[in-house]
Amino acid sequence: MPAVSFQHVSKTYSTARGAFQALQDVSFDIEAGEFFGLLGPNGAGKTTLISILAGLTRASGGHVRVHGRDVQADYQAARRLLGVVPQELVFDPFFSGGMKRRVLIAQALVHRPQVIVLDEPTAGVDVELRQTLWQFVSGLNRRLGSTVLLTTHYLEEAEALCGRIALLKQGRVVALEQTSELLRRASSNVLRFKTDHPLPPDLQELARVTGRVVQLPAHDALEVERLLARVRESGAAAHDIEIRKADLEDVFLDLMDSSGREHS
Repeated sequence: MPAVSFQHVSKTYSTARGAFQALQDVSFDIEAGEFFGLLGPNGAGKTTLISILAGLTRASGGHVRVHGRDVQADYQAARRLLGVVPQELVFDPFFSGGMKRRVLIAQALVHRPQVIVLDEPTAGVDVELRQTLWQFVSGLNRRLGSTVLLTTHYLEEAEALCGRIALLKQGRVVALEQTSELLRRASSNVLRFKTDHPLPPDLQELARVTGRVVQLPAHDALEVERLLARVRESGAAAHDIEIRKADLEDVFLDLMDSSGREHS
């Protein structure tokens, strides 16, 4: 029996502009003892899905179960199995963000839940506290076999901690795979450099550009040479050239881009 089961879950909100579908036929299971990552851009539906799991929001369709207990029909039993650390913090002028986060985690775990749900637990906290939190939660997962469901904007955390990942975009699951399989889908290397000149159109379609920094997928040394030659041919100059291994962020951005083209 799965620790958490989402089956054909949908959620539609009524707004002044009409109906807005936050979740569309979301289905996946999380096995007992998994450290599972739920990723996606802002507005993808992650927090809505967790709110439905926690019984704070009612799904428009489908079913959600925690160790077989339906979160709507058997709310009390399902909720006792969950420990939820919410994303939002209530403002309190007498406590730091790190202290409030510790209190929220302690409250979520005091009844020793079988499933721990962490919604952006390290957002806005310093690096030292972030590392402390992950050591603690990873220990619960390893020693006690607790199931962990994590949402995070820090992709390096998901890559380091999560054995399996679901990617959401616009309320749909666009990928559901082992983290290692997602990483294998990435190009083996990424060419990174800085330039003050625009790229030629054929490279612009492939590049990820942040200010002066350009990143391009490159499978081998020959492709690196070809890309740099193309940059030079266009009249652009590449500086501070680096080659690094592709990571989960590269996969994430590729999937977000490709799924956007498919649904456009």
